Amino acid sequence: MARTPNPMNDEPPKKRARGNDERSPPPAAREKEPWNGAGAVVKARDPLELHTRLSFRKYVQYMQEHALASFDTDEAWSDAYQAYRREHKLRQLWSFFLAHVDEAWFREKYDPDAELHEQRAERRRAGLGDVSDWIRELEQGQLDAACMDLIEEHAQDRPLYTVTSRSGVREHFDAEALPIPPDTEHTLLVRAWPSDLPRSALEAHLRTFPGFRYVAMLEPMAQRHWQRTGIAVFEPDVDVRAALSALDGRRFGTFQLHLAMVDRPSNGRVRFAPAVTQTAERLTHDAEQARRLVRHWAGDDAALCAIDARLAHLGLDVHHAEEDVRRDSVRRRLMQRKKQLDWTLDLLRTVYHCDYYLGLQCDFAEELERRSFFHVRRPWPASDDQQDAAWCGHLDAKIALLLDPATASVPLGRIDKDREAEHALDELAIQLEPEKFQCRVLSPSGTCGKLFKSRAHTVKHLLNKHAKELAAGDARRLLYADYFNQYLADPMRVAPSGAEPAERPPRAPRETPRRVAEPVAPPAHYRDLDAGATQEPLELSY
Repeated sequence: MARTPNPMNDEPPKKRARGNDERSPPPAAREKEPWNGAGAVVKARDPLELHTRLSFRKYVQYMQEHALASFDTDEAWSDAYQAYRREHKLRQLWSFFLAHVDEAWFREKYDPDAELHEQRAERRRAGLGDVSDWIRELEQGQLDAACMDLIEEHAQDRPLYTVTSRSGVREHFDAEALPIPPDTEHTLLVRAWPSDLPRSALEAHLRTFPGFRYVAMLEPMAQRHWQRTGIAVFEPDVDVRAALSALDGRRFGTFQLHLAMVDRPSNGRVRFAPAVTQTAERLTHDAEQARRLVRHWAGDDAALCAIDARLAHLGLDVHHAEEDVRRDSVRRRLMQRKKQLDWTLDLLRTVYHCDYYLGLQCDFAEELERRSFFHVRRPWPASDDQQDAAWCGHLDAKIALLLDPATASVPLGRIDKDREAEHALDELAIQLEPEKFQCRVLSPSGTCGKLFKSRAHTVKHLLNKHAKELAAGDARRLLYADYFNQYLADPMRVAPSGAEPAERPPRAPRETPRRVAEPVAPPAHYRDLDAGATQEPLELSY
């Protein structure tokens, strides 16, 4: 007899139990074998073709009721469910990608087109902070009191939080947000920018006013049809009120641009890393990983050497002068590692606009402070070891994408372009002789028929001359390989919520099928790393 997992568990074995769930399963999970008009039994649908991703309990029920699978152990059911989740996620990502592949905001972020790639690189260069200024602040002692620890208290049944700024000033608040002071002298608010208009059109218009520097665009909002807001930044000597009068109201087709003064404070979200980040093991790991990020982006160790020199100059008695602390070598090493980490995290935020604990890198400081105003470590002890371990694994997977996207994105479903090229050649070309290939793509004007001396030249011809035919057929994975891989390698990519239908791809790749027939509706919201994280490297959605 096949062993049936406990149906009251809504998660796979070895996962944290979610308790009893007595809600009725969805209609798809309650259905028996449907009948057609002639009385014959219709084959049950693959669970991947249902309109939502099933929980573990409902997955087991569905597979058993429709006789689609039977396993002897809980572990086998768990493995099958995890494979189902991975495949479902891959289909959702591919569907979401296809739904937005031609939209301006999506192309600006991920399209490998040379011009768009250079625009991204130029924005990144323009937004970088001055590492020399940061080193000067460090050497002058302005960052000696910087600390990323959260002080958490409770008063009158509500939490009270205290954080320490990079200059050592303590700020107290009772909500998970801090006010971002308004800047009425250097910035203008771009109230909305539509998803179908390129960012370059907005920049070209703003550049008509002397003194414009850049515009920091925030993430698109699904509930507003993927519109974005932005912060236009001007030189210090520019009269932004005059800029507002000159630039506001410009029409771009049917869209009218609306600008405004940034004269009211906005709420900056304070994010909390779990208490496990306070352990000696995790402090050491994060310090080394953060330093790798600095080397990756800086190309040298100048700032890191300055950090080490400042540590040596101060000793370890900056905030802990007690004699017992100085005698405790373990605590001294821990204090040194924490101070080294906090300075490195400040370097990443100030110069590279990177929130390490979120795996987020932005082009400009104005974008970073609105997406993650502050990120602090919760005090020890930890509350949930399993969730903390999952969070750490999730973070490490995101940092790996920043350090080595080509390798780290393979488990997420990165498209193997060479394999897709081989498949496209099998379908769209024939090999006449050992070094002679003929293109067999069908177009409105007939079969192409051009001859080539190598496989590489044939693939290049397919991509350059038959992109339209590739996009409409089974070979679009080859056409979009670099584009999709760029999207997949973004650790903070906008992703589907997981509630949309996952449809079967028209062709299964040779190993793991990843494509769907049609795009699905965009998600209604984003997901956040600070919510619960899964241990699976695939689940990098926010």
